[in-house]
Amino acid sequence: MLCVRGNHEDHKYLDGLEAKSVRSAFPVDSYQRLYVLKSGVLHTEFHQGTSLSVVGIGRVGPPQNENEIQREKYVQRYEQEQLRQLRDDRIDVLLTHDTRREFIQPGIGMTEIDDVVDRYQPAYHFFGHTGAPFSLHQDRNGMTVASKLSDFEWDETDPARPLKSGSFGLLQWNGPDDHQFIVEDPLWLKEYTMHTWRYL
Repeated sequence: MLCVRGNHEDHKYLDGLEAKSVRSAFPVDSYQRLYVLKSGVLHTEFHQGTSLSVVGIGRVGPPQNENEIQREKYVQRYEQEQLRQLRDDRIDVLLTHDTRREFIQPGIGMTEIDDVVDRYQPAYHFFGHTGAPFSLHQDRNGMTVASKLSDFEWDETDPARPLKSGSFGLLQWNGPDDHQFIVEDPLWLKEYTMHTWRYL
C-alpha cells in the first residue's frame, strides 16, 4: 500500500525513517507492506509488462498569512526542492494529501500541487484532507481526472453504521492509453460496519 504524509502524523518519526531510506518510498510497518511516498520523488511500479508512475506530495500548504510556515505539517523546503528537480518523465498518478491552491476556499491549498498538475498533466490526481464526500471531476487542465474519495469512516446517517459510500475505488491500469478508475460499493464492503468489523 502506498500513501503520503498528512498533517497530523508524527513527522519526527517519519523524518527518521525517510532519512534512512534510499528508495522513493519507505515502509512504516513491521511487515513492510505500508509505504509512504517521498514527496516529489518519482515512484514506478512494474507489473505484467506495463508500468505505473506515481508522484506523491505529502503534508499541506500553509494558509495565506501563516507566519510559521516551517511547521512540520506544512510542505518542507527539501520537499519543494525535490519537486523542482523532477525530470520531464511521465507521471500517471499524482497522490496528495492537500488539494490545489484555492480549490476549497481562497488562501488554502498547495501551489506545488498546481505546478505538478499543470506541468505534467497526470491521468489521475487523488487527494484527501478536505473531509468532503466523494467527488470525481475533470481537472481544470482538461486532461486529469481528479478524485476525492469519501473518508474511510462510518456513515453516521445509517443506523447500521456502514462505511461511507464512495470510499473505495479501483484503478485499472493497462498502460497510458488504456485505463479507468471505478468507484464501487461492493456487497462485501457493506459487511464492514462499526458493529461487525472486529468479527469479519
